[in-house]
Amino acid sequence: MPIPPNATIWAEQADPRDVNNWKINCTVSLAADEAIESYELMLGAEAVAAGLIISAETARQPALVEAGKVIQLWLSVDPAMRLDPIFEGAGVTLPIEVTLTTNSIPSRTIQRTVAVRIAQQ
Repeated sequence: MPIPPNATIWAEQADPRDVNNWKINCTVSLAADEAIESYELMLGAEAVAAGLIISAETARQPALVEAGKVIQLWLSVDPAMRLDPIFEGAGVTLPIEVTLTTNSIPSRTIQRTVAVRIAQQ
């Protein structure tokens, strides 16, 4: 999946050995009285090939925070991929597709792409 030109690319870079939480702020896409009812996160093909993982561990599962306007998720890279040359130099930007449904009546479905840059630090 190519990264769309309007995708949000997190400013902070990650190292392939990081296990860290990230937040997807959906406030811009939501009305003032609206929140996220449900969401789906899907790694782009490049992210899967690079070994990017969205944690499903109990303490690190994706969750709604900040009054249901932000999705928090934990990302890591498969240990077998952490020394891969794709992470050398400037590293690689990996996309995550976010599809959310709002709690408005009628509900709205919004799809956006966010991306994380991973490089050896």
